[in-house]
Amino acid sequence: MRTMWSQRSCGWLLALILALGCSASIRSGPKVTVGARLWASGPVRWLMLPEESRRFRGLTTNRQALDFIEEFWRRRDPTPGELENPVRVSFFERAAAADRFYGEKNTAGSLTDRGRALILLGHPPILRTRRKAVPRLDPALGDRANRLWTRLSTWAYPIDELPLRVQTLLVEREKVELTLTFVDHLNRTTLLEGERYLRLIPQALVRPEALP
Repeated sequence: MRTMWSQRSCGWLLALILALGCSASIRSGPKVTVGARLWASGPVRWLMLPEESRRFRGLTTNRQALDFIEEFWRRRDPTPGELENPVRVSFFERAAAADRFYGEKNTAGSLTDRGRALILLGHPPILRTRRKAVPRLDPALGDRANRLWTRLSTWAYPIDELPLRVQTLLVEREKVELTLTFVDHLNRTTLLEGERYLRLIPQALVRPEALP
């Protein structure tokens, strides 16, 4: 399995290098290529810290972009010096799973709210669903008819099963679960509750000594 994913990771990196341009003249060119911009706007956006996003937008050359990407994954490598970076391998696995299961109209699964959650936290060990009535806002229909039923899904992650670094960053220490709630609406599933947790995870993935 490790060999297979090593080959897949190399394939992604090769494609990225080709998109960026691998010759010395292209890499030192004055503009960041479309390939690099697509990388930053893809599912890797969910891992980026705000200061990294600002830094990337300020890059002007392909050389800077390549250096940024190498440093980006190095900062998230819990086993520096080893052949594979577990965080990067997990990212590609989860992004592929999100594209497979959570695609929505005109949106790749890895760019949806559920795809973001999957990439950052993995598959939920506990899944709960329920229906809830919401106002239709049409008084002419009467009280009972003036409601729509929508489906809510809650992804629950026992806190003691989360990575230790995530646990230490949680404020609600008394809670037993980290929960994300999604609502289905108009053929789209959006995050209703739990945004603060998803903003927290990217910081937890960066090695503490690599933080500013």
